[in-house]
Amino acid sequence: MNINIPAKALKQAIALLKKVYTKKSTLPILSYVLIELGDELKLSVSNLAEFLSITIPDAKCEGTGRFLLPFDALVDASKNAGREAISIERHSEQLKIITRVDGQEISKIMDTGDLDLWPDKGLKIETKACPELNELLQAYQTASKSSSTDNTRFVINGVCIDSKEGKVVGTNGTSLMAIDLSNCGIDEDIIIPASSFLRLNHTVDGGAIGFSEDNARLMIQTKLWDYSCKLVEGSFPNYKQVIPSIKGISKIVISDQDLKLALKVIDNLPGDSVILCAYQSKLILLGQNEDSFSHIHLPDSTYASENLLYVTLDKKHLKPGLQANCTDLYIKDLYKPVAMKRPGATYVLMPLRGNDNKKEFKDYLDAQSFAKPKPKPPTKDKSKTKEPIVAQEISKTEAEPFAQLYEAIDQLTASLQDSLNQVKNLKKRVKDLEKEQKNKEKGHRETALLIQKFKKIAA
Repeated sequence: MNINIPAKALKQAIALLKKVYTKKSTLPILSYVLIELGDELKLSVSNLAEFLSITIPDAKCEGTGRFLLPFDALVDASKNAGREAISIERHSEQLKIITRVDGQEISKIMDTGDLDLWPDKGLKIETKACPELNELLQAYQTASKSSSTDNTRFVINGVCIDSKEGKVVGTNGTSLMAIDLSNCGIDEDIIIPASSFLRLNHTVDGGAIGFSEDNARLMIQTKLWDYSCKLVEGSFPNYKQVIPSIKGISKIVISDQDLKLALKVIDNLPGDSVILCAYQSKLILLGQNEDSFSHIHLPDSTYASENLLYVTLDKKHLKPGLQANCTDLYIKDLYKPVAMKRPGATYVLMPLRGNDNKKEFKDYLDAQSFAKPKPKPPTKDKSKTKEPIVAQEISKTEAEPFAQLYEAIDQLTASLQDSLNQVKNLKKRVKDLEKEQKNKEKGHRETALLIQKFKKIAA
């Protein structure tokens, strides 16, 4: 029984198997990988809760059968082989792994594992065709970004498939992602656990889905891999009551260009939170540290109202909604849930509380270049003689560059004024720190004098 596996294909398979394989198990049998030879080569690992089998079409096999190989030995062989193929030979109850480095053959002999101890029941589940499997996996991958990572809240650690409503839902108690998905091949409401493997960006051309007889396990089959997992027991929270009504609420629309800009630079804003402001038909993301503000202007985004509308959001909860292209925003109130939508998906997140500096950042916004300039009072024309119409038209044409220049000067002045204010605040902070340092030094001197006095008294 001989196997020849291309190095690249083996490394790709190992990268996927590591999403399920665990070194923390106390069961020695789980430290092995199951190798099956037939029409194609299959490699399988398990952590009891999950089973994963990867098919390697490019491998060349002689003979049929199945045996267990230490997973770490397979990983080491893959690392040592570089770009060369790896060979595995079976002789009775022993295995020989052969790698080639710079033309030199390196072999390692080891015993096989006991097949009778291998828990392979998780992959023996009947399935039926699921043409929409790719859409289901994409929906899971998106919704899982909002799943809870708190192990004490196991029910919301996974992703809920609501078969009646046709939705795939993930939530962590602060944010929620609901994706429309009907006819996904699942007729029961289930909770699929958080899975490092399923969270990968899989693209599949159809496949099959099935459940165990007790409906405790889910099985997914594709051309290149089979995956089985134990479903989460319990009732998923009533997510529908969290999704706010958008009736009568003005819509903020983030353009595609602004979406790319926001995702690129939002982490550069100070702090863990961001203030989303809609003001004078402009959309601004505002960050704040102790002494000043920083902002990102999203120039191509739209908001119908001139009034100030703002809400404070956690960056780590805002980003999944933006990454899911939910660019239609509905903000009802400072502390009410914010709805972010796109066709087929709704993302909901709760604002942060404690933002009472409305006047402060409104003054900051008024001082920025994107604020509408105040109209200048009309100037009286002192000339009494009427100029011909042609002369007036030429005069207006010549005046346009100057008007643009004046507007640019006004914008620059506002920007410089803001910079000066920041410098003043920094100088004030430096003086305060110097004063604190002097007070500390004075306190140290006084303490030293007291110590000397006590020493004299003690002597």
